[in-house]
Amino acid sequence: MADVFGRLVVDDRGIRQKPFLLFFGPRFDLAWGDITGWAVAEAEVRAAGVGAIAVRVLELHTAKGMRTIPRAGTDAEFGRLVEAVRRRFPGRQQPSILARTHPNKYR
Repeated sequence: MADVFGRLVVDDRGIRQKPFLLFFGPRFDLAWGDITGWAVAEAEVRAAGVGAIAVRVLELHTAKGMRTIPRAGTDAEFGRLVEAVRRRFPGRQQPSILARTHPNKYR
């Protein structure tokens, strides 16, 4: 059974992201076996006229680097995505690389 989060598909094979309008944006296909760990980073971005906007990013760590998935859809949908990864890898949550490399922005 596949869960769809906008351009992101999570199923028994892994996590895939399709590009926007077939050409724009990143595309990836990560098998569950390629993922070595995961983390969630949070930031608060301030925009003039809008105020503060909460940003959440799911980090998927692999042997070759890291893929980031910004909050997809609503907070509830993002929570379902994080929960799907947590169920698959309960003991592999790691400290956030974004929080470590950009401590003034992410926590």
